Amino acid sequence: MHNEIDLDKIDINLESPTEEPFRQYYFMARCREWVREFERKNGRRPTAFTQTFGCQMNAKDSEKLQGILERIGFVEADDEKADFVLYNTCTVRENANQRVYGRLGFLNTLKRKNPNMLIALCGCMMQEPDVVDKIKKSYGFVDIIFGTHNIFKLAELLFGRLEKKKMVVDIWKDTRQIVEELPAERKFSFKSGVNIMFGCDNFCSYCIVPYVRGRERSRKPEDIIAEVEKLAADGVTEVMLLGQNVNSYGKNLETPITFARLLRQVEEVEGIERIRFMTSHPKDLSQELIQVMGESKKICRHLHLGGMHIHIQVLRLYGQVEKHKGVFMLHHKGPVSFLNGLCHQIASDIAAIDVIVLKIPVAPGNYRFAREPCDPQDLTLIFHRQQVGGDLSPEHGVDNVL
Repeated sequence: MHNEIDLDKIDINLESPTEEPFRQYYFMARCREWVREFERKNGRRPTAFTQTFGCQMNAKDSEKLQGILERIGFVEADDEKADFVLYNTCTVRENANQRVYGRLGFLNTLKRKNPNMLIALCGCMMQEPDVVDKIKKSYGFVDIIFGTHNIFKLAELLFGRLEKKKMVVDIWKDTRQIVEELPAERKFSFKSGVNIMFGCDNFCSYCIVPYVRGRERSRKPEDIIAEVEKLAADGVTEVMLLGQNVNSYGKNLETPITFARLLRQVEEVEGIERIRFMTSHPKDLSQELIQVMGESKKICRHLHLGGMHIHIQVLRLYGQVEKHKGVFMLHHKGPVSFLNGLCHQIASDIAAIDVIVLKIPVAPGNYRFAREPCDPQDLTLIFHRQQVGGDLSPEHGVDNVL
């Protein structure tokens, strides 16, 4: 692993490398020179605060961001009264954006008291052009803006801000590049997330993921297994395999591999006792995966599955008419968390999801992810959390379920 690269042995007088991750270690070394100068002037090392908004993949990204900052020489701070503040943002819901704007107003107050304070924004919210334009226009005190595809470039972007002394904006629309071999600061000693793929190709009507995380790209299985083995050697006993759609893992690799086969390989890693994964898309749910889950002694009996319940005519309105019969195979295999909801649904459309919830054991932590009904006559959707099992079949009405 490259985590053991000695920054002191990097010649910062040479041109920056072009190959990753060595390029980023070079800029870590350059930034560390700034940290040392800061320490000489202030009698202390600079502090850094990272706040994560959003999902498990954002949390995993923040571990990498924090690891890079600590490798440079920053000391972790407990709140925003720090020399460097980084927000890793989410844009799944409108109020997530509003929370960030509210926090930026608070940071502006802090920066007026400490003009040398540095502020960086990254993550899904920054992939929206309107958001970036608004920040540049109304929040000009922000120093660095970058998105989801170039999280690994934090050191390089920070160095650019220190050199140019003006706002740095670096947003990639998409990428096929994957750079994972960088420092990371884990939040827990016994468990860790492991990125196995990025992006999604499904473009569901209710989901912004393909637009902010890009198209699907998978890591090589040997790189994933090497990371899991390293984590196990470091005392980790539980891993969560992360991706926007883990069920479609491996389809775009030079040598394709199914997610079920990857799970079998992870299960063979000595020291790993529990395996989790999220998120899954129903259309890519395979009989092979269900079988692996049923046979495994390490895979936790939980499946995070997105679904819509709606009348077939409304599905056609949204261009979503494919029926995902993979869901029929789930009976008696374990609890399922469902995400549900779309606009234009009426009271009669809730029948199908009632059938699913009644026929599959539903995890206690399931939740509703829905836009408000567009018709005032529409009913608020409520989950029935009965813990019962049974078969699902077309005659139960699931043909109206996506």
